[in-house]
This record gives sequence, structure tokens and C-alpha cells, in this order.
Amino acid sequence: MKLLYPLAIISLLIMACSKPKPNTDIPDEPPVDHNPIPPATPVSTIVTVYAEMNGQYGDPMSVKINGAVTDYAFSGYSTNTALSVEKYDCNIGLTPDPYLGLLATARNVPLTGSSRNNVDVNNVHGTYLDRVFTTDAGEWALAGDGKLTFGANTFEEPGIVASSPAYAILDPTATAFSITNPSFKADVDGHRWYLRSFGVLLLDIPYKILGKLTLQYPIAAGLRSTAPDSIAAWLYLNNQWVQQGYAKKTGNFYTKEIHQGGIWSFGELVDGMYKTFKVRTSNGLPVVNAILRVKSGDNEVASARTDAEGNAICFLPAHENLTADILLGWRSLSDGPPPFVLRGPFNSSIDEEIILPASSPYITSVKGTAINCGGGPIQSGTVTAICQPLNSRWYLPVTNGQYGGAYVTGDVRAIFLMNASNDAVPGPDTAALLITNEENIVHLTTCKSATNLFLKYSIDDVEYNITGDAATPGNSFLASYYWKGTTDVSCQDDQMHPTMGLDFSTSGSGTGTFLNLTELRVNNVLYEVDYNRTFKVTFTRYDMMIGGYVEGSLEAYYKDKTNVVHHLVASFRLKQVV
Repeated sequence: MKLLYPLAIISLLIMACSKPKPNTDIPDEPPVDHNPIPPATPVSTIVTVYAEMNGQYGDPMSVKINGAVTDYAFSGYSTNTALSVEKYDCNIGLTPDPYLGLLATARNVPLTGSSRNNVDVNNVHGTYLDRVFTTDAGEWALAGDGKLTFGANTFEEPGIVASSPAYAILDPTATAFSITNPSFKADVDGHRWYLRSFGVLLLDIPYKILGKLTLQYPIAAGLRSTAPDSIAAWLYLNNQWVQQGYAKKTGNFYTKEIHQGGIWSFGELVDGMYKTFKVRTSNGLPVVNAILRVKSGDNEVASARTDAEGNAICFLPAHENLTADILLGWRSLSDGPPPFVLRGPFNSSIDEEIILPASSPYITSVKGTAINCGGGPIQSGTVTAICQPLNSRWYLPVTNGQYGGAYVTGDVRAIFLMNASNDAVPGPDTAALLITNEENIVHLTTCKSATNLFLKYSIDDVEYNITGDAATPGNSFLASYYWKGTTDVSCQDDQMHPTMGLDFSTSGSGTGTFLNLTELRVNNVLYEVDYNRTFKVTFTRYDMMIGGYVEGSLEAYYKDKTNVVHHLVASFRLKQVV
């Protein structure tokens, strides 16, 4: 009995020492299923970034991929050539734009090993705060009854600054949180954790902060019942979350003294893991450039776009039931396919397959052959499919002369311009009508097609004909100009002596028939269109990109100065100049 007594004391001491810490602490010895920090894994890939919530695509802004500024190209910002990036730590940064009210944001994402990756980011519109001076003491009111309180001498004299302080509050239950929150991972004690956030604050203060600010952060209504009484505060520094003490829950708020602006998150660490999703149609085609959003309850916990092979990689919270959506876009959530339940909770990193029905009205699929000018198969290349007139693009790999892929879209019928490339040399564009819920087959070749241009028209059955060639340098006589939804057509016989030809404008752009003609000039004379008679412009092909082609027809009646009505019929193939 004397021996058992000290053993019991020792057992109690061991149990006391091994008592688990509260959930708000960072564990010292993570369980074996915690994810280790992945080793350096460089991948070479073209990265296209979609600034989804921008006022309009192409607004002047700066997008950086791993610190390098990239260019706007088509509907996204793309590196255009392969970039060497870290597979699990590719950083996308958006610089602030005070003229548009956009705050500086960032997103740290994993990428697949595909030759092409696609990433969504969300521009954040900030709310401006009143300017203050060194001697001021007071508070800034934030949304949701939150506030920032400061004393005198908290800020250095701001002087003349370009903008006022600004902030934004990000709600984890709100749409697009997963593409706005900079990162869902935190590296602590040699392990990679999933950082479950209960709220994020973006704070842009253009003053030097000399003291402390007391932040009262409003907890979203849907998270108040599960929000811990004490939670770690994290600041996004050098593309990663760094813990900065704790915040205390007071009523419906988290209170924390902060010492600087930036991006703050209030979150707890949970087990996390990387999961690759392979999105396929039921007939085996990869679904490319599809937006996958993952949710845990009402919280957005991850999102990714599929790559050129139809795969997407996400960092997810482990041991949770998850649901997912395939979205048409972040602005059209109600118009896409219905959500589906993932086979969770996931406790391993084994790849997961997501099968979408090929017969879905939201799936457009295409496949076929791709051959070179010698008639042999393209061994390795790319098929580019451009949806008209939205200019959204698929990039489908070619292997041994075969290609195939599917796209999530709300367009039942859409014209696509398609071309095959071998060794980055594109072939001619092939216009194809692709229909959802059908197996579309398009055969492509790299042989260049004719570059001829023409305008054929008749006035009261008197025929005229103008020809040209798109390959001629500086050819602007047979041209189409696109600008903010309006198409201007200029078809002249000679630039110096335009005695023959047509000029007209229409608010139509893209393929289709448009009953709109805002201006008409025939043989260099401006005429009044007779809108009481037939008038229409039809575009059967409409390349949005400069150097492409616009094909179609025109029919209209117009009056001369003596009120005599003339009948005009035209067909054309033009070069897209702007």
C-alpha cells in the first residue's frame, strides 16, 4: 500500500500537467492528423486572376502575383506566360484605389500543378472615416455599432494626405468572404492550421500611429452563439497570419487594443487539410474554369476555380460536414446549378471527384480533334474557346490530337470562337454554335484561313463591292470599332477619297440581330433612317479582340434631301480595330 500511494500522487500530477488548454490556446503538441507545413513545391503555371466584384472589368488597378505586377488581359489579369510560383503559397495582391473607394486586399491561395490556374479575388469597397489631428481624442463609428476609440496624441500630425482613413468589415457568413479573406491557413509550431474566422477588419490609416486604438468589433448575428468568450487576434503580415494576443467577447462584440492598421482577423485554429477536387461531367469531360465554393453551415470556408484539367485545390477544415456550390459567377448566385452535398467530413487528403450531369442545362461541353497543316495530330497544344460576346475563355489541353472539356454557363446557345495551337502558334478562328445539354463536336486545324475583307452592298438594286485584306499593314478601310457596347462600322473605298462605302453605328455588339441604327452614312453622305420600314443589323460573327473579325449584314431604308426613300442591303466581313 505504501508503494501505491506515491504512484497515485504521481498519476494525479501527470494528469494535472497534461490537462488540455482551452480552444482559444494554440496547442503545443498537435494530434497526428494535423497538417504539417508543406515543403517548398514550385510549379510553373499561367495564372489568371478574376477581380470579381470590380465595378467593370478592366478598371485601372494593379494586380500583383507573388509581388510582380501583371497585365489585364481579356476578362482577367493574366501572366500570359508561365510563372514559377509556390504551389501552396501563391500570393495575389490588389493595390488600393482611392478614386474607386477600393482598399488594399490580398489572397493567399494554393495552386494545382496544371499549366493554367485561375483565381478569384474580391475588391473591397471601403467606408471612409473622418480625419483627425494629433490633439484629437474620440472615436470612429463602424458598421454594426462597432467603433474605434482613441485618445489624444494617438496619431502623428497627418498633414496633407491623399485620402482619409477607411475600413471594411468582412462577415464570414456573407457571400464572397472566401475570395476576400486573405488566407484560411496559419502556420504555428511547425504545423499548418485552418484559421476559422469570426470576422475580419480591413483598416487603412494613412497616419503614423503613436498610441493604441481600442477596437470594438461587431460579431455577425449568425456567429454570436458560437463565438468563443476569448479568441486569438491575428494580423496579416508578409502574406501570413501572425498572432497579436487575444480579443475578449463583450456582448455582441470582440474588444481588442490594436497598434496598427492592416488586415485583422479574430479566429481559432482547427485541424485543416488540402483537398483536390476533380470536377467532371458524367461523360468524363473535365469542367474547366468552374467556380467551386465550399461552406460549413452558413460560413464560406473555401473557394477555388478549376484549372485547365478540371481540378481545384482547397484548404479545408477537417472533421466537418460541408456543402458546395458550382457558381455561374459571384454576382449571379441564384442563377446557377443547385448546391450539392460533398461526401464529408473529410479526414484524409485523398482526391475527391465531383460529377456534374452532362445533360445539365448549365453545362456546355465540346470535344473533337486538333490536327496540324500536315494532317497529323497535334501532340501537345491548347484549344482556346472564346464565348461571344462576353469574351470569357476556356483553355483546353490537346493530347495526341484530341481535346475535350466542359464549361458552366447560363447560356443555352452561344457562339464560340475556337482555335487550336501547337507550340504557342494559334491556328485560325472557327466559329461554332455550342448548345447546352448536347454533345458538341468541333474539329480544328492549325492551318490559317483567308484574311480577306469585303463590303458588298446595293442601293435600290445598284450593286457596289469593296475588298481588302486584314493582313495588309495599316488597313483601316474595312473596319469595325467597339466602344462601351456600341459598334461603329467604317467601310470606305479609299481613305483619301471616300466616294464609296458605308458608315453606320448601332448599340448592338456580339452575335445576333439588332433593331437599332443610330447613324447611317452612304457613299460619304449622312442620311436619315426611315424607321417606319425594315431596318436591322445582324452580326453572325463578332470577335471582341482587336485583330479579329466582324461578319454580318445590314438592311435599312433611308431618305434623301428630297424625301425619296432608298433601299439599302449590305453584307460584310470586317477587321475589328478597337
